[in-house]
Amino acid sequence: MVTIKEMPAREKYVKLLRTAGLTDQFVPQMIRERLNEEKVSELRKIWNELLQPVPEDASFEEKHQIVLGNMMRKWTAALDFIRKHLGENGVEEFKRRDVDADKGSVPAAAQGMLKLIRAISPRFAFKLSVKQLSYELQILYPYQIKEMTPEKAILHVAQCPVPDIPGAEEGCTFGCQVCHPLWLAEQFYVRMETVRSGKSCDTILSPV
Repeated sequence: MVTIKEMPAREKYVKLLRTAGLTDQFVPQMIRERLNEEKVSELRKIWNELLQPVPEDASFEEKHQIVLGNMMRKWTAALDFIRKHLGENGVEEFKRRDVDADKGSVPAAAQGMLKLIRAISPRFAFKLSVKQLSYELQILYPYQIKEMTPEKAILHVAQCPVPDIPGAEEGCTFGCQVCHPLWLAEQFYVRMETVRSGKSCDTILSPV
């Protein structure tokens, strides 16, 4: 295993809050544009029934786990709602908006620097991308780098928390396996494949 820098619990919690906020922004906007304000209110009611309160006196690790559960349940409920009311075309639009929201969360300066480095040295750019992703994705999963070469990296999750979240299965099958690969390919020039075994998972990254 390759040692990676561990994200502090407070930073993990704060960054997860920002990521959870992306769904709160793009989903109501999509439903408002494609349906109406009444359907936005209907979805918000569903969301409110799924939320678990975050105690102020909880540790940052405990707060992180609660917010993760809330985020995954809301994301999955939004996907189900859009599939019900807008069909598979709506699902495709949801995927596109989800990816665009993730891309918009990365500073433009950092993205520009990565493009410049990639133009000079694609291998070095891939290494930098893996290093950044293995740190930032800790807001979702406890990663270890199982293998790292100039052509491939394997990020291992021994115990993924998502399967233990009731009602969040599509957070894995559609979020991690469909939306995330598209996001990483478009923004970081990294191809992503997942190999799941029970609650463990290997994320295989390679240069596009």
